[in-house]
Amino acid sequence: MKRFLTIFLTIIFAGISILVFSQQSNWKLVHESKEDQAFLQIFTRDIPGSPYKEFKGVSFSDIPFDIALKVIQDYNNYHKWYGMCKALYPINVRNPKDLDMYFILDLPVVTDRDVIVKVECGWDEKKGTAWVNMTSVNNSTYKNDSGLVRMTSLKGRWDIIKKDDNHVEVIYQVHAELGGSLPAWVVNIAAKDQPLKTLKGVYKYSKKIRDK
Repeated sequence: MKRFLTIFLTIIFAGISILVFSQQSNWKLVHESKEDQAFLQIFTRDIPGSPYKEFKGVSFSDIPFDIALKVIQDYNNYHKWYGMCKALYPINVRNPKDLDMYFILDLPVVTDRDVIVKVECGWDEKKGTAWVNMTSVNNSTYKNDSGLVRMTSLKGRWDIIKKDDNHVEVIYQVHAELGGSLPAWVVNIAAKDQPLKTLKGVYKYSKKIRDK
């Protein structure tokens, strides 16, 4: 019986390991660069049933954790560093860790997209970790006459991890259904340029705070 249980558990763990490896290997590196002392990587992957790729941006930079945390906590100034952003502001603040924000994605040539996003934050300063969850909210009444195309869904997350006293790793991951019909080149720009501009933006904004 014990031998059977051991074999069964081995098969289960092997299956989980293969699945995790498969999910990780689906990511394709599409950009790698350096911005001052920040090392940036952008990955994309296909999502079954969706014409839009999921993207993930990763940066390692010379920003202390407490500075990065201040940037994430200051939701009133997200618009100053967020990539391809025409507007981004809070519309319903339940508390500093739970709010709704209105976002306009600035796209080239085609009609801009907008979405209402529920933002939930959390952090542990002792462990040196912080996170932000973003989920679109179906609110057809707010800005329903904006003339923009409403995104049908958006789901994303930020993770900030303290690496040492002077460096953090930032991971920014999003999948969005942009709505309507878009040329492939616009989709590709959104999947690469938006996270790249966002990571560069948050780094430059963090440096301003750090160097004050």
